Amino acid sequence: MATIAGKEFMSVAECVEYLGVSRATISKNIALTKKGRMKPPFPFFSPYPAKSHVKYFFRKEAIDRWVDMRSVE
Repeated sequence: MATIAGKEFMSVAECVEYLGVSRATISKNIALTKKGRMKPPFPFFSPYPAKSHVKYFFRKEAIDRWVDMRSVE
């Protein structure tokens, strides 16, 4: 877990392990959210904008809420 602005965030590898999905699935969910085509949007955070390589982080609580919302639909 990484601490950013006093809050705990999971890395992509930790999110993959937590959700039990592949990195490709996480990347696909982020891409669909950026395009506005995923409802509810996948909760991710990128504190370091870059043109080539962007690091994404995830709040465990937000991922839990997202999974709950996806299971209802």
